[in-house]
Amino acid sequence: MITLNVGGVYHYTSAHTLLNSGSRYFEKIAKSNSTDEVFIDRDGGVFNIILNYMRQRKLILDLHVTSSFLEFLQEEAKFYKMINLSHAIDEHVKCTEPECI
Repeated sequence: MITLNVGGVYHYTSAHTLLNSGSRYFEKIAKSNSTDEVFIDRDGGVFNIILNYMRQRKLILDLHVTSSFLEFLQEEAKFYKMINLSHAIDEHVKCTEPECI
């Protein structure tokens, strides 16, 4: 088990989840073999969505999330170098535009 302290919020996951994230950022953490918790100075609340994406390979959001929240989530995806998540956010934005609904 790997303990991630993201902005003071603790998240627990496996090396397998991090290795399959598609992110070199998380692959480095998983391969470090450290038993210490890893502190990441980012938003801990939003990280829950990111971690669930890593586990399920699917972006699950409320249909009515704000555009500013999606922009913030997109910035987090870029920070973690999660290209697939970034694409999933783009697709979510497209499907909430009036012509998609």
